[in-house]
Amino acid sequence: MPHDSSTTLGRPAFAIPRLSLPAALLISLGLIALAAGVEHAMGRLLFCTCGTFKLWYGGRGSQMSQQLTDWYSYSHVVHGIVFYWLLSIVAQGRLSVAARLVIATGLEASWEIFENTSFIINRYRAQTISHGYFGDSIVNSVGDMLSMLVGFLLASRLPAWVTVFLLIAAEVLLLALIRDNLTLNVIMLIHPVEWIKAWQMGGFADAS
Repeated sequence: MPHDSSTTLGRPAFAIPRLSLPAALLISLGLIALAAGVEHAMGRLLFCTCGTFKLWYGGRGSQMSQQLTDWYSYSHVVHGIVFYWLLSIVAQGRLSVAARLVIATGLEASWEIFENTSFIINRYRAQTISHGYFGDSIVNSVGDMLSMLVGFLLASRLPAWVTVFLLIAAEVLLLALIRDNLTLNVIMLIHPVEWIKAWQMGGFADAS
């Protein structure tokens, strides 16, 4: 009787290898580089027009969203935590952490590209406190995507209660320091609330 090469002891002879975490990280970095290339093709600036490069910018001026990391980087860490939880629920154990990491990076990269379209930029300028916002620099966009990776990996390694604490702490910290966070950002982008905007603008007045 001829041997059936399509199966071996009831299992497929040619199985797709399970994606490893190092491979997922390389793919994720490739997606980040691809997103940066798309943003470059869209005409986004490579880095701050101020002519200086900073790993961190802690002010609230024109260099916000222009340097590698700033206060909003914490929101992108929260993105990673939220993506980890949501993809875990959706996958229900069918996808490895590595596969979910690639999906999360694809989602984050897609958002970064969309966020830097004229539609979203104008929406931010009209509906939020970001009146002077003209989009992220490519360097900042890359920093945002890397921050998401950090959040996702933290969520995959730390106990759930620790990541919940980190999420809440990041949201409260940003609320206290810049009167903005991921929650308010989503609310103001989708359905602006005037009293929230007035309160946020008061923070800018206090800082000036």
